[in-house]
Amino acid sequence: MASRTRFCVARVRFAGLYPRKGSFRAAFALRRWLESPRIAKRADYGPRWRGHFVRIRSSVDVDDELRAWLQESHDTVGMQAG
Repeated sequence: MASRTRFCVARVRFAGLYPRKGSFRAAFALRRWLESPRIAKRADYGPRWRGHFVRIRSSVDVDDELRAWLQESHDTVGMQAG
């Protein structure tokens, strides 16, 4: 079975999971820039959306910090709050 990209959608798409050779890349949008060594790449999607990309090599990488960022992404970008 071929690897496929998965997206998270609330009112709008706010995150995705991209398969890579030997890992995944989690992508999510926030209304602010994150400063963390875990951020592998960033992208500016206009005045209100800041894209962040985190490499996931194992289940250990899906920790409380990443979960908090994804929750913030869901609440602010996905649900278009504030």
